Amino acid sequence: TISYNYGIYGGGINAYDGSSIIMNSGNISNNIAGHNGGGIAIMVLDANVSKGVMAKATINGGIIENNKVTTTWIGVGAGISTCKGSDLTINDGLIQKNAAARGGGIGAWTGGNIEILGGVISENVSTEDTTPTDGSVGNHGAGVFFDTYFISGYGSVDAQLTVGGNAVITGNINSVSNKEDNLFLAND
Repeated sequence: TISYNYGIYGGGINAYDGSSIIMNSGNISNNIAGHNGGGIAIMVLDANVSKGVMAKATINGGIIENNKVTTTWIGVGAGISTCKGSDLTINDGLIQKNAAARGGGIGAWTGGNIEILGGVISENVSTEDTTPTDGSVGNHGAGVFFDTYFISGYGSVDAQLTVGGNAVITGNINSVSNKEDNLFLAND
């Protein structure tokens, strides 16, 4: 069990620059991140992306729940956050009741390759209050938020989201619109 911890990136765990995590069971809960990854953050330093440095997490089971990201501006991935040259594979497990501005369950920021092949992503919350120019309320992937960006000085970052197998993504809510918001894809 990894519970009641705080970090700017990765309240529970921060896999950074070449690190690898394999979670087969257990519980990552009630952790807080100031910026990204309430439960787990997987990230690579900008300068190392062009060198092919990777960080990786594989979730084969266990529970990731009740984690939070506190920043209201681009707070991403309360359950799990990926960033830049990082890979996430989910084969099984439960990601539930996490809350962030974007990506209550899972948030990908500036790329990262994600495969969701099993498990349940449910009852997560996105809290960002963004109103698009058309006056509607913006949703930001309470279940999964996936976004890609160009990294200044290092070029674009390859990013791919694959959802299939026995994955269930349901019942995730944007707290601003109070509507179900399971998946948000941005920037191609």
